[in-house]
Amino acid sequence: MKLNSSLETDHAMSVRTCVKSAKKRNFCTLRHMDRTRIGKAAPSAILLLGLALTATSHTALAAPTDDRTDVQQLRADAAARNDRNRGVNRGISLFVADAANQEDNWGFTFTSLIPTLYNSNAEAVPSDGMKSFEWNPEVRLGWTKQLANSINVSALVDLNSDRYTHGSDANTDTSYGRMRAQRITGNDDQEFQPFFEYSPRLIFTPFFKRNSATLHDFRLGTDKVYNFDGNWQPVASPPNSSGNRIWAISVTADVSRRHTNSGPSSTRLEIDPSLAWYPSAKPWNVSLEIDAIPTLYDKSSASSRYATATTAILTYEYAPTTWSWKEHNRTLKLDFQIVYARVDSADTPISFKQWAIGPALKGAMSF
Repeated sequence: MKLNSSLETDHAMSVRTCVKSAKKRNFCTLRHMDRTRIGKAAPSAILLLGLALTATSHTALAAPTDDRTDVQQLRADAAARNDRNRGVNRGISLFVADAANQEDNWGFTFTSLIPTLYNSNAEAVPSDGMKSFEWNPEVRLGWTKQLANSINVSALVDLNSDRYTHGSDANTDTSYGRMRAQRITGNDDQEFQPFFEYSPRLIFTPFFKRNSATLHDFRLGTDKVYNFDGNWQPVASPPNSSGNRIWAISVTADVSRRHTNSGPSSTRLEIDPSLAWYPSAKPWNVSLEIDAIPTLYDKSSASSRYATATTAILTYEYAPTTWSWKEHNRTLKLDFQIVYARVDSADTPISFKQWAIGPALKGAMSF
């Protein structure tokens, strides 16, 4: 009884001390609170804090949306360029029928790409990424015209949707365009072909409901291709040597400036070597492309950020002649791609690694 009276007296004095202190400091220290209530509330508080941290780790640490859409565009462009008769013109990047090269059309091509992929890191987070199947249908309308003064002008408008069975936070819709002027004389398809390109990009939440980011890219660079026969001997350079090649090595190098409203703008250097194999009299071909993009971001919050994005893309293309209807300027092809992408940066939240594997059906109609 005396012990209990002593404890009650101590507790009362503690409360009075806290009240007096509160008048001066407007708070009570934790040591004067009812420990029994703290003990009951602690597990719930810890659980709520843990859930909050878990949610934050999957959203705040995800890579910027433009990094993810960069990988998607590189993936689609690799499929677009993997065509025996299109040379190195990477500006328009169209998977077109041979009939699209005829001079009696208007230079327009409507194309579609329907890839179904397994993605190892849908949300592009630094670790413990969400594994998911990915569906990324895409349509493009392109136009190209060769001017008399050795300048080729081309334009492209692209719409695509990216959907995941898991990791729905990564679902996006994207529209972008490309406008390019490139020196192509028509006398030698293995010549250096310098270009200037402007490419705006709009990134939306699903169903193009809300614009989440807008980018403007300005690129200055050059394309170069080297064609070889089956014995790795250089193919002579008539106006079109691609029809006689078995192996092709192509390189695109450019420097670009990116302006965006979703983060700091940046200056980028891009080097894209690729190796392609076109077996003679076979309805298929294979290409391996590596895209290396060192990026220097503008200073933000009194600090600058440097990152390097690297993407390796292996593409197998199957294109039997029975899938090409030249009289209607239409063609159908089947691709299978293995894509490995990574972004390395001292700023951990934008670093990630990602695998994407799967087939893609592509078609085109020129007019």
